Amino acid sequence: MRLTLDDLLNALQNPNTKGVKLENNRDTWARIGNGDSFSELGMETSALKAFLQEWIDENPYMNIG
Repeated sequence: MRLTLDDLLNALQNPNTKGVKLENNRDTWARIGNGDSFSELGMETSALKAFLQEWIDENPYMNIG
């Protein structure tokens, strides 16, 4: 797996998410749609919103794996 600069910056900004990845699948999209807190990421609400927005931008729904 090759890391991008964004991956590295995100790791620096959110050290508690180390090793936690969201899969681009129906479950993740359903959780986003239902306003899940994604407690496993250990983020505060504002950081979570920014993280999820970036994740959505990088993981189009049409590319569900």
